[in-house]
Amino acid sequence: MRMEYGLSDVVLLIIVGTLLLLLLGAFITVLLFIYKRRYVEHQAELTHLHEAHQREILTAQLETQNQTLQHIADELHDHIGQMLSVIWLHLNLLEDETAHLPVQGKVSELLTHTATVVADVRNLSKSLSTDTVARFGLPECIRLELERIDRAAGSTRTQLRVLGDAYALSGDREIVLLRMVQEALNNALKHAPYAPIRLTLDYQPDALQLIIADDGPGFSMSEVSARPLDKGGQGLRNLRRRAQLLGGRCVWHTAPGEGTQVVLTIPHIS
Repeated sequence: MRMEYGLSDVVLLIIVGTLLLLLLGAFITVLLFIYKRRYVEHQAELTHLHEAHQREILTAQLETQNQTLQHIADELHDHIGQMLSVIWLHLNLLEDETAHLPVQGKVSELLTHTATVVADVRNLSKSLSTDTVARFGLPECIRLELERIDRAAGSTRTQLRVLGDAYALSGDREIVLLRMVQEALNNALKHAPYAPIRLTLDYQPDALQLIIADDGPGFSMSEVSARPLDKGGQGLRNLRRRAQLLGGRCVWHTAPGEGTQVVLTIPHIS
């Protein structure tokens, strides 16, 4: 017995088949969408975990560094500084005793040099101590650092501008930022030893922008970034990582023959 299909039955079969295909396509599309969304969420979670792990490592490194620097600061203040003060006192006595002798001029010169060393050691101890930032604030600590550079250079080669109303950053963020400034200044002194250095603290409502600029020879960022690990320095990488730890960013504006400008932008979190 042979079944015969009318035109309406064929049309119905086509419609039903089309609907099934559409439903199947929609189902596959939904599955792909869910898979893609979960994949993106998984990748974001992995990225977040990696960043959190990097922050933990960097935080531990900074804590160790701060403890070491604090220990050095205490030793400079309590031991080296005290010994230099004793030497300075004895030189004062020696200067009085040799007032009418030919060596009095040399004793006076030695006394002047010793007094300079005592002041430098005290300032260095303050710049390394974590307590100094909490007591005096970031601008004063940076000013102390610049004074130490000028004293070593024998002339005024640094300039500090503070714009806006200064505010304190929360937690230990100012300590980290001071260490970043010290590293940027050391880089400037290393690569532009005779060039003037200008530092600007711009206290904006939503962020603190800190600029360290010098008129040195500058460099090519692409060339430095392409250097192998054994020939590349850690300074740029350390500054960028620490800025990320503070939730901010660090960028460089430089080119050969055009000087260098380091811009640190750290968000202000009330």
